[in-house]
Parts: sequence; C-alpha cells; structure tokens
Amino acid sequence: MEELNNDVSGFKEKAKKIITTSKEFFVYFFAKSIPFVKSLTAYKKQIVIAALVVVVVAIGASTAYSFRNTIVSWLKEENATFSSIRKAELVTTAKLGSKVIMGDLEITLLDVIEDSYHPLELDEEFKRVPPRGYFGARVLIFNTSYNQKEFLLFGLTDNLGNQLERDKEIDFYVDGVRDFGPATEIYPRTIRGGDIGSEKVYLLFPAPDPNVKKLQLTVMSETTNKKIVFDIER
Repeated sequence: MEELNNDVSGFKEKAKKIITTSKEFFVYFFAKSIPFVKSLTAYKKQIVIAALVVVVVAIGASTAYSFRNTIVSWLKEENATFSSIRKAELVTTAKLGSKVIMGDLEITLLDVIEDSYHPLELDEEFKRVPPRGYFGARVLIFNTSYNQKEFLLFGLTDNLGNQLERDKEIDFYVDGVRDFGPATEIYPRTIRGGDIGSEKVYLLFPAPDPNVKKLQLTVMSETTNKKIVFDIER
C-alpha cells in the first residue's frame, strides 16, 4: 500500500513539472511572438498588396497559358486554305449584288441559295441517309488582264466561327445547278461563273449551322495575296 502511495505521489510530481514546463514554454513563445506580430501589423498594407500581386500574377499566367493553348489549337486545326485566306490583305468588303475590283479582277456576287439534296449513301441499316443541306454562292469573275493568270481561293465563314470549304461533290446530286469547277486559275480576258447554258454556276458549300445569322464569302487571289469579303445576311 505504501509503495502504491509513493508511485501516485511520484506521478503527481512529474505531472506538475510537465505542466509547469509547458506554461513556461508558451509564455516564452508568446512573449517572443509579440514583436513579430506587431511588425506584421505595421506592414499589413504592404503584405496585402504583395499577396494581391501574387494572386494577380498567378491568374494572369494561367489566363495567358490558356489563351496560348487556344490559339495554338486553333492554328493547328485551321487548314491550308483558311490559313492562306487569313493572312491575305483585305481590299474591301461588299454585299450581295455588288461588283468589286481587286487588281485585274472584277468580282460580282450575283445571288445565293440554300437547299437540300438526297445522297446515295446508306446508313448502318442499309437505308438511304437523310437529305443534306447545302449553300451556294453564284459569282461572276472577269480577269481583265491581257497577260496575267489569276489563281483563286474561296472560303465561307459564319458569325459562330465555323469555316466551310467547298464541297464539289454536291454538283452530282442537284439539277439546274453547276459547281464553279475545281480549277483555281482564271486566264487573262476570260470570265468564269454566272451561267452556263440553262444552268447557274455556284460555289457549293455544306449547309451552314441553322443558328447562323451572318455569313462571309471570301475570294482570295493567290497571285496578289489579296482578298475581298462579301457579307451575307440570312
């Protein structure tokens, strides 16, 4: 019994020492911390500004990185035709029915059409696929030069950022409509487009998104690296 009392007494003494030591440590730590806390308070404005700068720089870096990736992705996805068109010098913009001059070229956008056709393709169940829409731009181009051959590129874009290339296979499925033709060159003193016999000649494209409100037809001369843009309202 006496030994048990001695053990309890010893345990109490050790506990008191631990508590006393802990108090002394926290008092010492608090006393040493006061000057540091006061110094932080004195410079709190500078600290807040520095923190804001770090946050702004971090956000700016993240935004720049995201923007860079978007541009790089966009440039990678852009095909050769639209890459060339984008880099060409803009001569002027015009509207449906206008005739514009670009160097030796006289270019007129006569009219546009939107319609559909029935492909011969079959789906997985060997049934005819549904009709597909298309867009046509009827242009008339005259090369007024006596010796300069012109090479042209055409592209259709919309207000949603979509880029549409010509689809020369549509010509096979439609009646009374003829494609402008695959040849990109226009020889001196010759006219292309307009009408051929009873058929109207169009630059044919896949159907634009039904939500599109505005289209732009671009005609670019690879010979002069210049372009004109026709604005088309839907």
